[in-house]
Amino acid sequence: MMRNLTLGLTVIVALGVGWLPARAIAAPPEDLGDWAEGPVRWLLQPSERRELRQVQDPDDAALFIEEFWSRRDPRPEEPGNPYREAYEQRVAAADVLYAEEGIRGSLTARGRALILLGSPTHLSITTRPALAWETQNPNEQRITTERMSVEIWGYRREDLPAAVLRAWLARAKGGDEPLALTLAFRTDRRRSQIIEGENLLDLASRGALVED
Repeated sequence: MMRNLTLGLTVIVALGVGWLPARAIAAPPEDLGDWAEGPVRWLLQPSERRELRQVQDPDDAALFIEEFWSRRDPRPEEPGNPYREAYEQRVAAADVLYAEEGIRGSLTARGRALILLGSPTHLSITTRPALAWETQNPNEQRITTERMSVEIWGYRREDLPAAVLRAWLARAKGGDEPLALTLAFRTDRRRSQIIEGENLLDLASRGALVED
């Protein structure tokens, strides 16, 4: 049975972000590798990872990070960087909302989704059958079926980041099957795993880059 939690997560995230104090932009980390394995992993493109491997000098590391964020600044002619500021707030909210056993919330599957797409318009939780390997009795190991908990996030087109919406519409106008605007996560007490919507998150990661 599905429990409809429409707008539930939107309210939670709004509260989670709302009470967080404004945060200054973090200074460049001492270890660029640690920085790359943090929440920015969801934004780093393959070309940037290749470039990052060539960085040795601390001054070059600071320049790399500055350029990384400037590529994602929708209004470079104005002070500040709205995209980076939103990213910092979403990371903080994800750390609060989605921490899992031994993993900070912004590095989890649902944390990634919140960072890249923002809070969903609709949230629902249901269960689905899933194949499992029964091992409780060593003499009778067999394939069985169990129920898994699934959390579904849905987005309206107008609620998507502008760059993601443009890419989604271009795909639809090109005659390709447009991406579904939903994500599905398998969840349990210790881990969450995305099972539907990976392509939408990849599109959001690429779409963060500002076109020249």
